[in-house]
Amino acid sequence: MTQALHHITKQDDKLFIYSMNKRLRITAIFTDDESANKHMEKTDDAVVACFGPFVFLANKYDHGTRE
Repeated sequence: MTQALHHITKQDDKLFIYSMNKRLRITAIFTDDESANKHMEKTDDAVVACFGPFVFLANKYDHGTRE
């Protein structure tokens, strides 16, 4: 079994996902659903994308910027 990994971004970290013609700032990345769900219970973050083993979260009140 592989160990679940995660990264909670810091204020100075800048990682964006483009979705629905908007740029959203990523607030956390997880490699397992259970850890992501626990994080979302405590924060205003929500899943915005999944790619391979990675689950990308952004603040659910972030309306993004149009590109």
